[in-house]
Amino acid sequence: MPGISGLPNNSILLEFDKNHPEEIDEVRLGAQLAVASLFNVLILRSTKYRFGYRSSIHVWVTDDNISNVSMMLLLGYILVGHPEWKRAKIRLFACSGSWEAELDANRLSTVIKEGRLPISMQNVTSVPYESEEGLEQEVAHRSAQADLVIFGLTAEDINSDRLSDLLQRFQDVNDVLFVHSIEQIAID
Repeated sequence: MPGISGLPNNSILLEFDKNHPEEIDEVRLGAQLAVASLFNVLILRSTKYRFGYRSSIHVWVTDDNISNVSMMLLLGYILVGHPEWKRAKIRLFACSGSWEAELDANRLSTVIKEGRLPISMQNVTSVPYESEEGLEQEVAHRSAQADLVIFGLTAEDINSDRLSDLLQRFQDVNDVLFVHSIEQIAID
């Protein structure tokens, strides 16, 4: 995938069909090679839905993948720039495993302002959750009708034995783009 503004290629997009999880092993190997080569990794779990009406993009940010938020939002805005996605709305869900969700949303607001990310805080929703199952329920409840869901991955996720399980999460949503950005954001 060409870099932005004349930068060299810096990303790789891998895809597998939600109904064919046997493809994940090949995707995992490609993702691990890309991380080792310092490439951004994008993994699309596609469905027969094929992005539906192309009217909604939901970006989910958790405490452990906040370093990917710039890339996740940038990809959303690149998509919205395409004529088929021009009516799409981007919503950002700031998830926190603590009861300090408002504090975490404020921290995310700081990242958005400092990174000059083009999203209004009106489109940011704080979502507290207590467990991984709770997060899955929130994603299913809020994003079941979304045309694309974007979720972050860490390098540790990609290099772990649980990558297959992570890529098969959120079974109640349609197309999911998992993103790992090599450019990390320092957050206090």
